[in-house]
Amino acid sequence: MEQNLDDLAKLSELKEKGIITEEEFQQKKEQLLQLSPNQADKPQQPEEKTVKGEKWYKKPLGIIALLILFFPAGLFLMWKYTDWHKNIKWGITGFFALIVIWSIVSSALAKTPVITLNDFEADKTVTGSEYSLSGKVDPPSSELKINGKTVEVKEDGSFTYSLSLEEGVNEIKIEANNSGKTAELSRKLTRELTEEEKAAKAAEEKRKAEEETKQKAEEEKPDVPAEYKSALAQATTYANDLHLSKKGVYDQLVSEYGGQFKAEAAQYAIDNVKADWKANALAKAKTYQNDLHLSPSAIRDQLVSEYGEKFTAAEADYAIQHLND
Repeated sequence: MEQNLDDLAKLSELKEKGIITEEEFQQKKEQLLQLSPNQADKPQQPEEKTVKGEKWYKKPLGIIALLILFFPAGLFLMWKYTDWHKNIKWGITGFFALIVIWSIVSSALAKTPVITLNDFEADKTVTGSEYSLSGKVDPPSSELKINGKTVEVKEDGSFTYSLSLEEGVNEIKIEANNSGKTAELSRKLTRELTEEEKAAKAAEEKRKAEEETKQKAEEEKPDVPAEYKSALAQATTYANDLHLSKKGVYDQLVSEYGGQFKAEAAQYAIDNVKADWKANALAKAKTYQNDLHLSPSAIRDQLVSEYGEKFTAAEADYAIQHLND
């Protein structure tokens, strides 16, 4: 029992010096009071520092992890829960204190960056689709961003950045950061189209407008009756395969010995058939010349005759003029 009292006194002294925690003191005190006289005479086995079920942040590995990831919390837990030698604790604390002091001093001594642009003192207007932005930033160690993108800064502080421009006003924002101290510069670059681009744009707008008009007309066009479609199909054959004139095609469509279509269906076919009537007249003229060996004058008469091909005078003249091409 006397030995137990001596041990309790030593434990109390260790607790007062901060070598062991209050929790460790209470645990060892309970163990000493529970020992029998025979057990008290036996040499005590070294006891593990870590108690089963102890919180992770009280364990050495957890404290070390916090010192690395979030040192303020790590320092607090180190002083409260570890039994490391005080010199080690003070050394670790001093190390992190130096880091904090160095960070504060570096930030205080850092120079506010200055951005200078080449040939871009104020907003300007250009005609190209690309613009090469160049300039300098001081100090050269500053981090530079243009429209949110990091730009390489050379050792002398110079930089170059290529901008793709849209038609109209292009906003340019330049930011420099030097150890927490920042500087910003904004410019507006207005891009106007060249004469060639203006012409191309106008042509494209016209094409789109025509397509929209055509599409709208197609959508608004009433459904074509089946008879009209059939008449158009026959008209295409007469015009492009048999090389008939426009009037000749119409007559074939309405003839009781031909298509027997109604006049309305035949007229729809004539209005919508795609044919080169002058080329048809020339094809017929060559047939008369090569197969029937007619003279140009006779050929023309056949082309315009109401009992012949029924081409117009202009179409017949075209055929005669190009008969020998």
